[in-house]
Amino acid sequence: VSWLRAFIMNSKRNAGLDLIKWLAIITMVVDHLRLINALSEYNNILVVIGRFAFPLFSFVLAVNFHRIITNKKYTALKPYLFNLGIFSIFSEIPYRLLEQNPTTINVMPTLLLGLIFMILIESKLKFKYLILALLSTALIFLSHWIMYGFLGVLLPMACLFALKLKNKFWVILPMLIAALCNAQYLLNAIKLMPLLFYSIITCAALAILFAFVLIKLKINWKVLAVGHWGYWFYPIHLFLFSLINFIFKK
Repeated sequence: VSWLRAFIMNSKRNAGLDLIKWLAIITMVVDHLRLINALSEYNNILVVIGRFAFPLFSFVLAVNFHRIITNKKYTALKPYLFNLGIFSIFSEIPYRLLEQNPTTINVMPTLLLGLIFMILIESKLKFKYLILALLSTALIFLSHWIMYGFLGVLLPMACLFALKLKNKFWVILPMLIAALCNAQYLLNAIKLMPLLFYSIITCAALAILFAFVLIKLKINWKVLAVGHWGYWFYPIHLFLFSLINFIFKK
């Protein structure tokens, strides 16, 4: 589609993409506010708003990857992989300080694996489908350790497919996966809290639709760029929230 081709081939920053990044960051912070002890009574509303974050980050990852391969700037993949890899490690300690009884590792490895999947699917490796099959099998068995599970790993790739295919109805695929990413953790609660369950999966799906709409809009006002500092923001805000809990511990 012409708007996507023009966006990808343009080296200038896209205000719509930066706006999506800001919305992802803000909703992530809102989500993590529920882990501050003093705000635990607002847990339900905070977690619903927070469901926008991961789908938006996955969409941004897919757009950036699509731009890299379209412009054939493959050298940009190395720092992308490095940053996601190193911050996956840096973020684990503050994540565990804030999340007292974590059932998964932090979200960065999910995005890192999503990027690796996209690289493999777009590569010309002779045995790439065998590698993908073996990696998928391993991740299915390890899915309970990965935030948003194996479906979360597939979400950026689903966004990539929807970006590349001309039929706009393919957006339903990443919307469905985004909903299922969250639904898998709430199956036991569907009878006890049906409103919360449907609110969460609806927000996750709408986040993808919202991102696809927003990226097409022509924004004439300047949006503050989200650069490399965005990587640092994740572990730092987790640490600060855990520090707040420590200071105001009952």
